[in-house]
Amino acid sequence: MNGACDGRVCDERTTHPQKFHSGISGGVTDRNGAVIVRARITNSARLSKRSVVRMTDDEGRYIAGLDPDTYDVIAEATGFKAGYRKSIPIARDARSYVDFVLSEESFAQPLIGAQPSSFILKTKESAHLSPLPKRS
Repeated sequence: MNGACDGRVCDERTTHPQKFHSGISGGVTDRNGAVIVRARITNSARLSKRSVVRMTDDEGRYIAGLDPDTYDVIAEATGFKAGYRKSIPIARDARSYVDFVLSEESFAQPLIGAQPSSFILKTKESAHLSPLPKRS
């Protein structure tokens, strides 16, 4: 984009800049500093009970124009533990910056069709089948 969008939010679908009144913007990375693309950012207003969902762009950035209120913000991405920020105040004509650093997720998941004594430990790199200890 050119300098015409300085201080304003530019809609990616058009070349027309939009005036930014109030809201939250920031970025999402992993613990190594790599950007997380297409992370889901949910901004939930406490008073109005409205939610605004945005996705991070190719640079791991997001921006959400929001009405003045106090917001709880959740960042979620496949393969990562969710990040939470609570009680972010948004005033009229003001922007809050909320960045997230997400940790990789590893979790146990039942193996479909397997005996109850087996489980799969899934990580980003691989899956391993391990028996559970037998009960005495």
